[in-house]
Amino acid sequence: MWAELNDVKAPSLRCLAEKLPEIVLGSRADSTTLTYLNGFKRWRGWANRFPEVAVLPATPAYVSLYLLSVFQSSSSPAPVQNAFYSIRWAHDIAGFDSPTRDHTLPQKVVESAKRRLLHLASKKLPITPEILQKLFQSLDGSLVDTRFMAMALLAFAGFLRFDELSNLKLKDLALHDTHFELFIESSKTDQYREGAIVPIVKSGTDLCPWGNLEKYLSQAKLTLPTSSQGGDDYLFGNIQTKSGSLSIRPGSKLSYTRCREVLLKKIADVGLDPKSFSWHSFRSSDASAAANGGISDRMFKRNGRWRSENAKDGYVADSLESRLAVSMSLGP
Repeated sequence: MWAELNDVKAPSLRCLAEKLPEIVLGSRADSTTLTYLNGFKRWRGWANRFPEVAVLPATPAYVSLYLLSVFQSSSSPAPVQNAFYSIRWAHDIAGFDSPTRDHTLPQKVVESAKRRLLHLASKKLPITPEILQKLFQSLDGSLVDTRFMAMALLAFAGFLRFDELSNLKLKDLALHDTHFELFIESSKTDQYREGAIVPIVKSGTDLCPWGNLEKYLSQAKLTLPTSSQGGDDYLFGNIQTKSGSLSIRPGSKLSYTRCREVLLKKIADVGLDPKSFSWHSFRSSDASAAANGGISDRMFKRNGRWRSENAKDGYVADSLESRLAVSMSLGP
C-alpha cells in the first residue's frame, strides 16, 4: 500500500503523499497511537532476534509464540492485550491482513491470559454527599482547601473525570441565573473532539458547586473573561506566593499526583481510609446517587458522557433500598 506512494512524481500529488502517513496515524488519538507504536516496536525487537520470524506481515504461529512469551513474564493480561492489538494496528496501517484478526491461535492465547492472569478489580468507594459534608466541615480556609473543595464539588456534580477537571480553563465557564455550564473540550469518550456542555445547578447550599467555586475564584484572584477573548489560563493551577499573598500561578496546571496527595490527606483528616478512595470516586458517587435517586438511565448516561450501558453500569453502586425493592416486587 505504501510502496505505491514512492512512485508518485507529480509535485502536487507528491505533497499529498508526504502528508498521508500523518493523516492516517491521526485516525486514532495520539495517546493510543503512541501506545500501539511502542507495542509494535517491542514485537519487532523480539522478532528480529530470530531470522525465521517475519515482522510484517507476521504469521499466526510466531505471533502466538510472542504473545506466550509476554504472557509468561506478565502479572496481568494487559501487556498481552497490548501486544495483540499493537500488532493488529501495525498490520492495518501497513495494509496487510492481521494474524490477530482472523486466526484463532493468537486469540486463544489472549483469552487464556485474561482467564489466568485477571485479578478481581479493587474498585474505589464512592464519595457520598455525607462524606462531602464532612470534607466541607474540615476546611481551614486556606487557598489549598478552597481549591480542593471547588474541584471536589465540580467533579461530583459534573460527573467529571480527573483529566476533564484539570483541563478546564476560565473560558470554559458560562454563567446563567439558575445554573452554570462547563464546556468539556475533549475527553476519552469524545473520539471526534466535538466537546460537551455540562449544566450544573446553583443550589445555594453549603455544598453548592457554584458557591464554592466563586469563593475559590475570589481567593485565588482569578477573573472570568467577559468576552470571547482571553480566559486561556487553567481554572485550577498551582499556588504561588507573591508579595506576601497566595494566588494561582498563570498558565500552570495541576498534576494528578499533587491532587491525589491533597485528596488522600483530606480523606484521612475526616477519619476514612485513604486507600479506599481516589478522584474517580466522585464520578462513581454521582452515578450511584443519580441511579438510586430515580434519574432515568438516558439522562445520567448523557451527563456522564458514557459510550455504553455496560460502562455506565460499572460506576453504579446500588443502594440497599434499591436492591431490596427487587425482592419486594416479587411478592411472597
